[in-house]
Amino acid sequence: MSSSHRSRPAPLVWINADDFGLEPRVNRAIARAFGARLISTCSIMATGSAFEEACSAAHEGGFADRVGLHFVLDAGRPLTEAMRRERRFCSADGSFLPRRKGAWIRITGAETQAVRAELRAQLERCRAAGLRPRHLDSHHHVHEEMGVLRAILPVMREEGIRRLRVLQNLVRARTIARRIYTAAVNGYLEFRGLAGWNRFGAADAVVSANLGPDDRVEVMVHPAIDANGVLVDLPGGVPLADVLAPVLSMCQPAAWEAASKVGLALQTADPPAGRPAAGKIACPTQH
Repeated sequence: MSSSHRSRPAPLVWINADDFGLEPRVNRAIARAFGARLISTCSIMATGSAFEEACSAAHEGGFADRVGLHFVLDAGRPLTEAMRRERRFCSADGSFLPRRKGAWIRITGAETQAVRAELRAQLERCRAAGLRPRHLDSHHHVHEEMGVLRAILPVMREEGIRRLRVLQNLVRARTIARRIYTAAVNGYLEFRGLAGWNRFGAADAVVSANLGPDDRVEVMVHPAIDANGVLVDLPGGVPLADVLAPVLSMCQPAAWEAASKVGLALQTADPPAGRPAAGKIACPTQH
Protein backbone atom coordinates (compact mmCIF):
# COMPACT_ATOMS: atom_id res chain seq x y z
CA MET A 1 0.00 0.00 0.00
CA SER A 2 1.48 3.37 -0.96
CA SER A 3 2.17 6.02 1.67
CA SER A 4 -0.12 8.43 -0.18
CA HIS A 5 -2.98 5.95 0.06
CA ARG A 6 -2.34 5.34 3.75
CA SER A 7 -2.48 9.06 4.47
CA ARG A 8 -6.03 9.40 3.14
CA PRO A 9 -8.85 9.24 5.71
CA ALA A 10 -10.53 5.84 5.73
CA PRO A 11 -13.90 4.64 6.98
CA LEU A 12 -14.44 2.86 10.26
CA VAL A 13 -14.79 -0.88 9.65
CA TRP A 14 -16.42 -3.49 11.94
CA ILE A 15 -16.73 -7.22 11.15
CA ASN A 16 -19.54 -9.24 12.72
CA ALA A 17 -20.03 -13.00 12.45
CA ASP A 18 -23.70 -14.01 12.38
CA ASP A 19 -25.32 -17.30 13.48
CA PHE A 20 -23.28 -18.04 16.62
CA GLY A 21 -25.09 -20.89 18.40
CA LEU A 22 -26.69 -22.27 15.23
CA GLU A 23 -24.73 -25.52 15.33
CA PRO A 24 -21.41 -26.81 16.70
CA ARG A 25 -19.40 -26.37 13.51
CA VAL A 26 -20.46 -22.71 13.27
CA ASN A 27 -19.44 -22.18 16.91
CA ARG A 28 -16.03 -23.68 16.25
CA ALA A 29 -15.57 -21.51 13.17
CA ILE A 30 -16.50 -18.30 14.97
CA ALA A 31 -14.26 -19.09 17.93
CA ARG A 32 -11.45 -19.78 15.49
CA ALA A 33 -12.13 -16.51 13.65
CA PHE A 34 -11.84 -14.64 16.95
CA GLY A 35 -8.60 -16.48 17.68
CA ALA A 36 -7.25 -15.47 14.28
CA ARG A 37 -8.42 -11.90 14.92
CA LEU A 38 -10.45 -11.84 11.73
CA ILE A 39 -13.70 -10.61 13.31
CA SER A 40 -14.65 -7.88 15.75
CA THR A 41 -17.92 -9.23 17.19
CA CYS A 42 -20.50 -11.94 16.68
CA SER A 43 -24.24 -12.28 17.26
CA ILE A 44 -25.77 -15.31 18.97
CA MET A 45 -28.98 -17.23 18.28
CA ALA A 46 -30.64 -17.80 21.65
CA THR A 47 -32.89 -20.42 20.00
CA GLY A 48 -29.99 -22.22 18.33
CA SER A 49 -29.41 -25.91 18.96
CA ALA A 50 -25.82 -25.17 20.02
CA PHE A 51 -26.55 -22.11 22.16
CA GLU A 52 -25.08 -23.47 25.42
CA GLU A 53 -21.92 -24.61 23.64
CA ALA A 54 -21.59 -21.16 22.06
CA CYS A 55 -21.85 -19.47 25.45
CA SER A 56 -19.13 -21.72 26.85
CA ALA A 57 -16.92 -21.00 23.85
CA ALA A 58 -17.40 -17.25 24.29
CA HIS A 59 -16.40 -17.34 27.95
CA GLU A 60 -13.50 -19.71 27.39
CA GLY A 61 -12.30 -17.75 24.37
CA GLY A 62 -12.48 -14.40 26.13
CA PHE A 63 -14.92 -12.78 23.73
CA ALA A 64 -18.14 -12.90 25.79
CA ASP A 65 -18.26 -9.09 25.88
CA ARG A 66 -18.31 -9.03 22.07
CA VAL A 67 -21.46 -11.13 21.64
CA GLY A 68 -24.67 -9.44 20.50
CA LEU A 69 -28.10 -10.96 19.90
CA HIS A 70 -29.04 -12.49 16.55
CA PHE A 71 -32.82 -12.21 17.02
CA VAL A 72 -34.67 -15.21 15.56
CA LEU A 73 -38.26 -15.27 14.30
CA ASP A 74 -38.06 -17.82 11.49
CA ALA A 75 -35.94 -20.83 12.52
CA GLY A 76 -36.14 -23.43 15.28
CA ARG A 77 -38.57 -23.11 18.18
CA PRO A 78 -39.60 -19.96 20.05
CA LEU A 79 -38.81 -19.57 23.72
CA THR A 80 -42.28 -18.25 24.57
CA GLU A 81 -45.74 -19.79 24.51
CA ALA A 82 -47.20 -16.52 23.22
CA MET A 83 -45.12 -16.75 20.06
CA ARG A 84 -45.88 -20.45 19.58
CA ARG A 85 -49.57 -19.55 19.35
CA GLU A 86 -49.11 -17.06 16.50
CA ARG A 87 -49.87 -18.83 13.22
CA ARG A 88 -48.24 -16.27 10.94
CA PHE A 89 -45.00 -16.96 12.79
CA CYS A 90 -45.30 -20.59 13.86
CA SER A 91 -46.66 -23.90 12.62
CA ALA A 92 -49.22 -25.98 14.52
CA ASP A 93 -46.41 -27.82 16.35
CA GLY A 94 -45.06 -24.54 17.69
CA SER A 95 -41.98 -24.29 15.49
CA PHE A 96 -41.08 -21.09 13.71
CA LEU A 97 -42.15 -21.04 10.08
CA PRO A 98 -39.18 -20.82 7.70
CA ARG A 99 -38.40 -17.80 5.58
CA ARG A 100 -41.54 -16.50 3.98
CA LYS A 101 -42.28 -14.50 0.85
CA GLY A 102 -43.04 -10.84 1.26
CA ALA A 103 -42.65 -8.63 4.30
CA TRP A 104 -44.91 -7.71 7.18
CA ILE A 105 -45.65 -4.03 6.91
CA ARG A 106 -48.22 -4.44 9.68
CA ILE A 107 -48.63 -7.02 12.38
CA THR A 108 -51.54 -7.34 14.80
CA GLY A 109 -51.52 -6.20 18.40
CA ALA A 110 -51.27 -9.79 19.61
CA GLU A 111 -48.39 -10.48 17.21
CA THR A 112 -46.61 -7.34 18.38
CA GLN A 113 -46.85 -8.43 21.99
CA ALA A 114 -45.63 -11.92 21.04
CA VAL A 115 -42.61 -10.49 19.20
CA ARG A 116 -41.76 -8.33 22.21
CA ALA A 117 -42.12 -11.23 24.64
CA GLU A 118 -39.92 -13.40 22.44
CA LEU A 119 -37.23 -10.73 22.20
CA ARG A 120 -37.22 -10.31 25.98
CA ALA A 121 -36.97 -14.08 26.43
CA GLN A 122 -34.07 -14.41 24.00
CA LEU A 123 -32.22 -11.59 25.73
CA GLU A 124 -32.89 -13.11 29.13
CA ARG A 125 -31.54 -16.47 28.02
CA CYS A 126 -28.32 -14.76 26.98
CA ARG A 127 -28.03 -12.95 30.29
CA ALA A 128 -28.70 -16.12 32.26
CA ALA A 129 -25.69 -17.61 30.43
CA GLY A 130 -23.45 -14.71 31.42
CA LEU A 131 -23.74 -12.71 28.19
CA ARG A 132 -24.82 -9.08 28.05
CA PRO A 133 -25.75 -8.26 24.44
CA ARG A 134 -25.29 -4.59 23.56
CA HIS A 135 -26.00 -4.82 19.85
CA LEU A 136 -28.80 -6.53 17.94
CA ASP A 137 -29.31 -7.89 14.45
CA SER A 138 -31.57 -10.67 13.21
CA HIS A 139 -31.70 -13.98 11.39
CA HIS A 140 -32.50 -13.38 7.72
CA HIS A 141 -32.79 -9.67 8.55
CA VAL A 142 -36.38 -9.97 9.81
CA HIS A 143 -35.93 -6.77 11.83
CA GLU A 144 -35.88 -4.87 8.53
CA GLU A 145 -39.63 -5.44 8.18
CA MET A 146 -41.68 -2.52 9.45
CA GLY A 147 -44.03 -4.57 11.61
CA VAL A 148 -41.18 -6.33 13.40
CA LEU A 149 -39.06 -3.19 13.64
CA ARG A 150 -41.84 -1.20 15.30
CA ALA A 151 -42.38 -4.05 17.76
CA ILE A 152 -38.77 -4.41 18.89
CA LEU A 153 -37.69 -0.77 19.30
CA PRO A 154 -39.49 -0.22 22.65
CA VAL A 155 -37.99 -3.45 24.02
CA MET A 156 -34.52 -2.38 22.94
CA ARG A 157 -34.94 0.82 24.94
CA GLU A 158 -36.22 -1.09 27.97
CA GLU A 159 -33.43 -3.65 27.83
CA GLY A 160 -30.60 -1.20 27.22
CA ILE A 161 -29.74 -2.44 23.72
CA ARG A 162 -28.07 0.60 22.22
CA ARG A 163 -27.24 -0.52 18.70
CA LEU A 164 -29.35 -2.06 15.91
CA ARG A 165 -28.00 -3.18 12.56
CA VAL A 166 -29.02 -0.78 9.80
CA LEU A 167 -30.73 -2.00 6.65
CA GLN A 168 -28.44 -3.20 3.88
CA ASN A 169 -27.41 -0.14 1.91
CA LEU A 170 -24.11 -0.89 0.21
CA VAL A 171 -25.81 -2.30 -2.88
CA ARG A 172 -28.41 -0.22 -4.69
CA ALA A 173 -31.90 -1.60 -4.03
CA ARG A 174 -33.80 -2.83 -7.07
CA THR A 175 -36.86 -0.66 -6.62
CA ILE A 176 -37.40 3.01 -5.81
CA ALA A 177 -39.79 2.04 -3.01
CA ARG A 178 -37.13 -0.11 -1.35
CA ARG A 179 -34.50 2.61 -1.68
CA ILE A 180 -36.84 5.14 -0.06
CA TYR A 181 -37.76 2.71 2.73
CA THR A 182 -34.11 1.85 3.44
CA ALA A 183 -33.07 5.49 3.56
CA ALA A 184 -36.01 6.40 5.81
CA VAL A 185 -35.43 3.59 8.31
CA ASN A 186 -31.68 4.08 8.45
CA GLY A 187 -32.15 7.82 8.84
CA TYR A 188 -34.51 7.21 11.75
CA LEU A 189 -32.08 4.79 13.44
CA GLU A 190 -29.28 7.32 13.01
CA PHE A 191 -31.44 10.11 14.43
CA ARG A 192 -32.37 8.00 17.45
CA GLY A 193 -28.75 7.08 18.07
CA LEU A 194 -29.37 3.38 17.42
CA ALA A 195 -27.23 3.06 14.29
CA GLY A 196 -23.75 2.18 15.50
CA TRP A 197 -22.80 1.86 11.83
CA ASN A 198 -24.32 3.83 8.96
CA ARG A 199 -23.41 1.35 6.21
CA PHE A 200 -23.93 -2.40 6.19
CA GLY A 201 -23.39 -5.31 3.84
CA ALA A 202 -21.23 -8.25 2.83
CA ALA A 203 -17.50 -7.90 2.24
CA ASP A 204 -17.73 -7.80 -1.55
CA ALA A 205 -20.32 -5.03 -1.32
CA VAL A 206 -18.10 -3.01 1.02
CA VAL A 207 -15.18 -3.18 -1.36
CA SER A 208 -17.23 -2.01 -4.34
CA ALA A 209 -19.16 0.70 -2.46
CA ASN A 210 -18.35 4.38 -2.70
CA LEU A 211 -17.42 5.00 0.92
CA GLY A 212 -16.55 8.32 2.46
CA PRO A 213 -14.07 8.98 5.27
CA ASP A 214 -16.89 9.50 7.78
CA ASP A 215 -18.68 6.23 6.99
CA ARG A 216 -18.94 3.58 9.70
CA VAL A 217 -19.26 0.20 8.02
CA GLU A 218 -20.42 -3.13 9.41
CA VAL A 219 -19.31 -6.18 7.43
CA MET A 220 -21.38 -9.36 7.85
CA VAL A 221 -19.70 -12.77 7.60
CA HIS A 222 -20.82 -16.36 8.18
CA PRO A 223 -17.74 -18.38 9.19
CA ALA A 224 -17.59 -22.15 8.74
CA ILE A 225 -14.89 -24.81 8.56
CA ASP A 226 -14.80 -26.78 5.33
CA ALA A 227 -13.95 -30.46 4.82
CA ASN A 228 -10.26 -29.59 4.59
CA GLY A 229 -10.26 -27.75 7.88
CA VAL A 230 -10.09 -24.33 6.24
CA LEU A 231 -11.90 -21.40 7.85
CA VAL A 232 -14.24 -20.14 5.15
CA ASP A 233 -17.12 -17.73 4.67
CA LEU A 234 -20.51 -19.02 3.60
CA PRO A 235 -22.23 -19.41 1.24
CA GLY A 236 -19.33 -19.16 -1.20
CA GLY A 237 -16.83 -21.28 0.75
CA VAL A 238 -13.98 -18.85 0.08
CA PRO A 239 -11.31 -18.66 2.83
CA LEU A 240 -12.46 -16.05 5.33
CA ALA A 241 -9.07 -14.34 5.36
CA ASP A 242 -9.25 -13.92 1.57
CA VAL A 243 -12.80 -12.56 1.77
CA LEU A 244 -11.76 -9.96 4.32
CA ALA A 245 -8.35 -9.02 2.93
CA PRO A 246 -9.67 -6.29 0.59
CA VAL A 247 -11.76 -4.82 3.41
CA LEU A 248 -8.92 -4.91 5.91
CA SER A 249 -6.62 -3.22 3.40
CA MET A 250 -8.57 -0.10 4.28
CA CYS A 251 -6.88 -0.18 7.69
CA GLN A 252 -3.57 1.56 8.34
CA PRO A 253 -1.11 -1.14 9.47
CA ALA A 254 0.55 1.19 11.96
CA ALA A 255 -2.77 1.71 13.71
CA TRP A 256 -3.84 -1.92 14.13
CA GLU A 257 -3.43 -2.11 17.91
CA ALA A 258 -4.88 1.32 18.64
CA ALA A 259 -7.77 0.68 16.26
CA SER A 260 -8.63 -2.55 18.03
CA LYS A 261 -8.83 -0.71 21.33
CA VAL A 262 -11.13 1.89 19.78
CA GLY A 263 -13.31 -0.90 18.41
CA LEU A 264 -13.52 -2.68 21.74
CA ALA A 265 -14.51 0.55 23.44
CA LEU A 266 -17.28 1.01 20.90
CA GLN A 267 -18.56 -2.45 21.70
CA THR A 268 -18.29 -2.52 25.48
CA ALA A 269 -19.12 1.09 26.26
CA ASP A 270 -21.09 3.94 24.78
CA PRO A 271 -19.70 5.04 21.40
CA PRO A 272 -18.01 8.43 21.39
CA ALA A 273 -20.17 11.35 20.36
CA GLY A 274 -19.96 12.45 16.76
CA ARG A 275 -17.95 10.91 13.96
CA PRO A 276 -14.72 9.00 14.52
CA ALA A 277 -11.56 10.91 13.78
CA ALA A 278 -10.22 10.51 10.28
CA GLY A 279 -8.02 7.47 9.90
CA LYS A 280 -9.19 5.76 13.09
CA ILE A 281 -10.14 2.32 11.87
CA ALA A 282 -11.72 -0.30 14.10
CA CYS A 283 -10.71 -3.70 12.81
CA PRO A 284 -9.14 -6.92 14.07
CA THR A 285 -5.53 -6.62 15.18
CA GLN A 286 -2.69 -8.38 13.41
CA HIS A 287 -0.98 -11.23 15.16
